[in-house]
Amino acid sequence: MAAAVVAHYAVRGRSLPDRLPNHWDAAGRPDGWVSKGTAAAWDIGLSVAAAGLGAASSASRTNGAGRAGRLAIAAGIAGGVAKLTVIRPMKGGWWVGPVLLGGVIAPPALTLLGLALAGRDAERRRDLGRA
Repeated sequence: MAAAVVAHYAVRGRSLPDRLPNHWDAAGRPDGWVSKGTAAAWDIGLSVAAAGLGAASSASRTNGAGRAGRLAIAAGIAGGVAKLTVIRPMKGGWWVGPVLLGGVIAPPALTLLGLALAGRDAERRRDLGRA
């Protein structure tokens, strides 16, 4: 997701407006603004930090809930920033809140689900002797 955020600003950066929204009201109308450069710096910085956290957690030799939690947090940050990056240049609407919320909730939920299923499969192979 970090690569997609960087690519977004590399490809579309010059064509984006000088001011981009950084906050929306309950109806999905932008009510806070930030410069294009500041938006790019925050979006790229947060997405790269999330990628770093995910990579460090994946490379960690520790197992268990702490590692899974760090992976889920990294996925949530990356998903939220990716959605924010795409939504910023749009006009907004009622859908902004649900889309951003989905971008923050779905990636960690799917990460934890995938880890749980992989763990269950590993336990089955260990307990039942199946390869």
